[in-house]
This record gives sequence, C-alpha cells and structure tokens, in this order.
Amino acid sequence: MKTNRRIKVDKIIMFLWPIIAAIVSLVIQANFFISMLLFLALPALYLSYRNKKMVKKMLLFSLPALLIVIVIDYICEITGTWLVMNSIFDYRILGFVTIDIIIWFFIYTYLIIAYYEYFLEHKFKDVLYKPRLKYLYLYFLSVLVTFFVVFFTNKAWLHIRYFYLLFGTVMAIIPITLVFNKFPNIITKFVKTGVYFFYLAIIYELTAITLNQWMFPGKDFIGIVTLFNISFPFEELFFWMLLGAMSILSYYEFFDDDKK
Repeated sequence: MKTNRRIKVDKIIMFLWPIIAAIVSLVIQANFFISMLLFLALPALYLSYRNKKMVKKMLLFSLPALLIVIVIDYICEITGTWLVMNSIFDYRILGFVTIDIIIWFFIYTYLIIAYYEYFLEHKFKDVLYKPRLKYLYLYFLSVLVTFFVVFFTNKAWLHIRYFYLLFGTVMAIIPITLVFNKFPNIITKFVKTGVYFFYLAIIYELTAITLNQWMFPGKDFIGIVTLFNISFPFEELFFWMLLGAMSILSYYEFFDDDKK
C-alpha cells in the first residue's frame, strides 16, 4: 500500500513537472542547457532516487546513445533539419555537433527507461544487462564507424535530403512495428509511456522554440505544423513527440529487457 501511494504521488509530480519546467525556463529566459536540466535531468535524477537499484542498468543501456547521436546531429545540422542554438560550449565536434545535444540525447534516453521501469514495469531490481545488449553497442558503433569513413572520404554523401523522414522511419517506425508484431503484450505499456512523453515533448518544444533554443532552417520536410503561432516540421511532431519514447523502448525491450 505504501509503495502504491508513493507511486501515485510520483505520477502527479511527473505530470506537473513539464509545466513547472516550462514556466521556470520562460521566466529566466533559459538557454538550451538549462532547459535540458529542467525538463529532463531533474526528473531523471528524481526517478533514479526512487529506483536506485536500477540506475546502473539504465545507465548501461543509455550509453550507446552517445554513439548514434553524433551521426544524427551532424547530418541534421548540415542539412538544416534542425539547428541547436546558444550552446554553452564553444567547441562543436566536426564543426557542427554540439556537446549539449549529446548530453541531451543521453539524458532523454535514460529518462524514458527510468519512467518505464518505475511506472509501467514496476521493476526495482534486475540483472545489470542482458547478453543481447552487446549487439546494440556493436550496431551503433558500426554506424558511427561507417559515418566517419564517409566523412573522411566523401562528405557530400552526408547531405541527405529529407533526412528526418529517413532516419525517423529507420530508427522509429521499423523497430516499433517489429517489436509490436513480435511482442504484442507490451503495446499497452509502450502507449502509456508514449502518451506521457508526447505531453512532455509538446510543452518542451513550444518552450524551446519560443526561447530560440533550436530551430528548423531547412526545407526538406513533408509538412509544417503550427500550434499557438509556433511552427515546426511534421516530422518533429511525429517522430520525436509521438514515437520518440516508444522507439527507444523498442530497442530496450529487444536488447536489454524481458519482453513482457
């Protein structure tokens, strides 16, 4: 009973937190890094405190994000898919990739897993990792190596039109579809997690664009969405806000969880 009551209180806290993060960000005119701490890092720390025995496992799964985000952000930056503004770090990897976005993607991945394990799986202890996890590391490492080979031989190949649509399809739609077909019993938990992170993402998106933390200067989008006079690509709505959490959970369930 005590655990159930605590979880109910934590659900209320997590529901209110994006609103609080948005208000604070707007009041202090936060930059990208500060808003990242408010929207993602603080709730991740809170859920880590609530579920201490799962922290190492969740960190170990989140680490491969550091490999793939370099590839994604570089291509997105050079093609105008998105542009991260007001970085607190002067240095950009390969001239384009911000340190902020690497940290952002790692924390975002971690927060999704932390939320899923605490609120949906109710799992408070597990093995450190499943043997399959090494294949996720190898997969993302191979993508990174291939990227560097292309980068140092023919950079022009990295100027990929409609890249958001392409990587969204490969990284989100395909894995979600495969996992749903193979493990239909987890669909409800995925959708519940996805609903929360859609709610968080839409508030975060509107706040970030208002504060000029990121923008979408390119033209290779299949559509533009306007909400409260704030515009962003349809791909941002569909692949990040709607499918982002479920895509990460697809990798998690397949490579490092019990698929139940």
